[in-house]
Amino acid sequence: MARQLIADKKERTLGELTIIVLLVASMMATFIHYFFKQEQPLTNAGFSALANTFSAKVTLVHAQWFMDNKPNVVIVNMMDGTQQHVPVNNKGWIDSVDETLVCHDIWQIMLATPLLFMKSPVAVVEIKREAQQQGHICQYGLPAGFYFEYNSINGSVSDVTKRLNVN
Repeated sequence: MARQLIADKKERTLGELTIIVLLVASMMATFIHYFFKQEQPLTNAGFSALANTFSAKVTLVHAQWFMDNKPNVVIVNMMDGTQQHVPVNNKGWIDSVDETLVCHDIWQIMLATPLLFMKSPVAVVEIKREAQQQGHICQYGLPAGFYFEYNSINGSVSDVTKRLNVN
């Protein structure tokens, strides 16, 4: 009789364990489904925050340029007590002295981080337009298709948008 009770208890335990495993697996599948469903809006929101930080720093440097009587290099005091030398053009907007990697240099000056966002590489493209005589237009984009542009002619930073031809 004792053997029968032990066998019944093991069967019940195995059945309970199977039900628990199935419940945990279904909860994980649901979580993964909703995570991937929300991944693109989260990426867009995060990249928008990065673009806003970029824009705020552009505005900060431009204001400092005015306060310092329009020098060629603006000295910005960092929170850690160091100073950052930021090259600007004759209109006071951040620009690069090196003409080969202008947009990459501007990213490094503004954000001081590698060209990565949420473990995805950030593509950097300098856009040349026929009517453009001076300055640089830099486009910073993610593989998912989100991008923003910085224009060193007028200091504008565009909103994050998505390319139409990317899924």
